Amino acid sequence: MNQLSGKFNKIALLSGCLAIAVTAGACGKQTPQNESGANPEKPVKTDEPITIKVFNPYNYADNLWNDLWVAPMKKKFPNMNLVYIKNEKGSSLPELVASGNTPDLIQGPGAKFTFDLEKLGLLYDISPLIKSQKFDVSRIDPMAMEGLKVYFEKEKIYGLPITMNNTSIYYNKDIFDKFAVPYPKDGMSIDETYELAKRMTRLDNGVQYRGFEFAANIQIQYNQLSLPLVKNDAAAFNTDGWKSWFNSMARFYQLEGMQGLKSNATDAFLKEKTLAMYSATNMMSTLGTSNLNWDMVTMPTFPQAPKKGLQVFGPVLYVSSTSKHKQEAFAILSHFLSDEVQLQRARGGEPPVLKNADIKKQFGADRDYLKGKNVGAFLANDIAPSPESVSKYDLIAAQEVEAAFRNVINAKTDVNTAFRTAEENTNKKIAEEQRK
Repeated sequence: MNQLSGKFNKIALLSGCLAIAVTAGACGKQTPQNESGANPEKPVKTDEPITIKVFNPYNYADNLWNDLWVAPMKKKFPNMNLVYIKNEKGSSLPELVASGNTPDLIQGPGAKFTFDLEKLGLLYDISPLIKSQKFDVSRIDPMAMEGLKVYFEKEKIYGLPITMNNTSIYYNKDIFDKFAVPYPKDGMSIDETYELAKRMTRLDNGVQYRGFEFAANIQIQYNQLSLPLVKNDAAAFNTDGWKSWFNSMARFYQLEGMQGLKSNATDAFLKEKTLAMYSATNMMSTLGTSNLNWDMVTMPTFPQAPKKGLQVFGPVLYVSSTSKHKQEAFAILSHFLSDEVQLQRARGGEPPVLKNADIKKQFGADRDYLKGKNVGAFLANDIAPSPESVSKYDLIAAQEVEAAFRNVINAKTDVNTAFRTAEENTNKKIAEEQRK
């Protein structure tokens, strides 16, 4: 079976496991809490020692935790002791809630994590804190904020993005040189990318070279066309819009030589070096430690969504409803979004979420492995709007659409049958979730 993505399918699986764990640990839907336990107008304490507990479902390595959290926060808040709670057996988020050891700050992998926090009663409206601490939300990329608000209750803000994510086309320059084909360019459409992929998908001296592949699970969930997956607790993808996207992407895998591939796209690109172009999220640090002769250009776009990248799906930081230090927790969150910290992180290779063009220009400046690379391509496309309808069942639908995609490109079924089956499976699984 053709594996569309190694690393990214693992991320989707982990997200699904977390969602299941959250569901299992919750005792019914709880109303988001808004009682802070403290006056939002009360100033943040800057001299008394305070411990702030932080949770992230994707565990940081110790060096990253120190570089991204401890160092910048200790400089600003020397009295605050940041404690990192790793997502391990006995300390998953549902288990922390059950034991009464809930964190003060929760970093979710994206806006969809809002639904998981809602199940656990951990959502907290930070709007009063935004006002009392005079945080200027307009400094954040407006499309990032608009994309988040779809997931929030009207007029409430439960979290803020602290970095952005997107996709680019990473390409192997050696393969293009081998076949004397010009390198990809910024601003290519999906059709232009397909024409280039046709030239690069070829068998040479017994080696099958692959023209183009993409991280399917990410690009389905956060698709550029802002197509919904679920509406009114039912599958909403058996539409002409989705079928158009489906056919546009499936044709890359229907080129001669692309069937029956044994290795996944990530391995083909990084290890085997047989994949010419790979559309994936931020993998620049991994490429920096490889010996691949690579560069990057913008993600290919659709004619009906010019200059649009993916929907907002970068990490979001939430203040927990159970925190006894909401003032201080939000102060840390707001410092993450200061020009100082965003610039530091941007220069280190973390895509900034602020609309400040000067900060964006310095993206990756402190990383030697990015010298001379077209890193601006990662931030060039605009964020696509989130669909008008988002659902806690989107992940279920996305997994079924991806399974349908694999079945079509492996010639196991036709598009219409694949969509009908995916629709039936999605609705069945949603009904099972609702009965729990």
